[in-house]
Amino acid sequence: MVPSSMMPSGMVASGNLPLPTILRGMVPSGSAPRPVASYNLAISGTRSLQYASLKSGSVREHFANGDGWNLHLRRSLLRESEQLHLEALMVLLSSVTISEGDDEWEWTRDKTKIFSVRTCYAMLDEVMNPRREDGVHFPWKRVWEPNIPISVKVTRRLWEELLVVKGETRHAFTSWTSADEIFRNWRVFNSKDLAFHVWAALPYAVVWVLWRVRNEAIFNDGRVEFEHIKMTVMATVWNWMNMSNRALEARQGIKFTDILYGWRMVMREVW
Repeated sequence: MVPSSMMPSGMVASGNLPLPTILRGMVPSGSAPRPVASYNLAISGTRSLQYASLKSGSVREHFANGDGWNLHLRRSLLRESEQLHLEALMVLLSSVTISEGDDEWEWTRDKTKIFSVRTCYAMLDEVMNPRREDGVHFPWKRVWEPNIPISVKVTRRLWEELLVVKGETRHAFTSWTSADEIFRNWRVFNSKDLAFHVWAALPYAVVWVLWRVRNEAIFNDGRVEFEHIKMTVMATVWNWMNMSNRALEARQGIKFTDILYGWRMVMREVW
């Protein structure tokens, strides 16, 4: 059973996949899941399913054996706001047609049917930024000013272990809540050695690796292992040293294992 279209993004979804997954905008294509969403569908759908009895029910279960959509709501009397969300969701679902066939997922914002960052940005831009005369539509606030989940155990431990070499930054970090604040308040490391270059690249490497780990966990059921994340951050910084001649010169005589197993020894400030 395959929904052959879903407005307004034109998603094609599996009859066996949980409906909430689709409404949150996670749509596999080919061999791996890919992020895709109809913004309005995601908002209306996830709010409506808050009071559904089958919160993880599949598309097939919600389609009521071909007789129409049935969200299995726990109560029939809804508040006005809830009713509006439900009506908006049902209008969107009415455009979905179900047919027998192999489960298949595709990203219809691109003619190749394959997800791309470019088309995803274009879709987000349309939703979050009305067309303006100056032609600037990039959702920069969504990129640089989202709250950072510092309270997450793995994230907090990672930052604390890396920042142990600079106490003032480690102390100030607890008050930062966005990527923008981290980059703006990141202080210079007092060293003329490799530590200076490593420290300069460190916040970008941490944010980059955490973002990739998050996506891997969400879209590919990847595992979140602290030691692997920490090693990946250090390996990323080490590889990024190749982009600077000065960093390469400072790296001479130092091996990656020196950073991996002797972080405090390599990362020492010189006053």
